[in-house]
Amino acid sequence: MGDEVPGFVPLLFCRGPAKRIGGVLTGELVRGDGHWSLTARQEIHAGLLPELEELVEMLARNARTEGVIGRARFHEDDIPELLISRSGKMVRMPLRAAESADS
Repeated sequence: MGDEVPGFVPLLFCRGPAKRIGGVLTGELVRGDGHWSLTARQEIHAGLLPELEELVEMLARNARTEGVIGRARFHEDDIPELLISRSGKMVRMPLRAAESADS
């Protein structure tokens, strides 16, 4: 990766109270010593999903370790899916609700 900040600004620019998901929106992509670090919590329009996919794939390709690099959840869903780096590839792992003892 070069030293320039990748063009993911629309995915990361919102700040302040979240309107649909509660909590606070934030986003920061920072160049470290030979790597990038990302912290983000955003409400994203479906039209930006290709850019989100590109960002997560870039993070997976450049992850220093294998494992969870993030999570994503659609507003309508209660449970997120994990975004995992495996051998430089991004893998999605859907989570599911635990079955209750009453079921």
